[in-house]
Amino acid sequence: MCRELICRLQKAIQAYVHRQADSCPRGVTLFLPFPDVPTPLVAQFNAGSGVLVITFDAALTVATLARSNWFLRVGDQAYLISSAEAAMDSVVLAGSAGMSDAGPDVVSYSPPPFDVLSWQGEPAEAFADFPVEVSG
Repeated sequence: MCRELICRLQKAIQAYVHRQADSCPRGVTLFLPFPDVPTPLVAQFNAGSGVLVITFDAALTVATLARSNWFLRVGDQAYLISSAEAAMDSVVLAGSAGMSDAGPDVVSYSPPPFDVLSWQGEPAEAFADFPVEVSG
């Protein structure tokens, strides 16, 4: 139900933006407040639940993402990603600790497929070793 609500909200936003663009006089540029390419702002991991939430600077297309595109290391453990979902302005990864892997707490996104998309359809670029904040 929540996913359906998010989809309807995204469609309503898209329709509003298109109506605004159609109503602008010729030669006037409509500024959209969303960047073209989604960029991660913060990654927060809850150790109790094994869930990582990556917040982006743009609204994202609701989608199930390829788990193989993601790498997560927290507490010197590489995590096995069991699910990856995009909604609103976030990507949510769920997983469990796997092999020992010493190093800083980081997340990486390595497409293809380029499946993290802004609501405008622009793909996020790959990123590596983005710092993760840990709680719980």
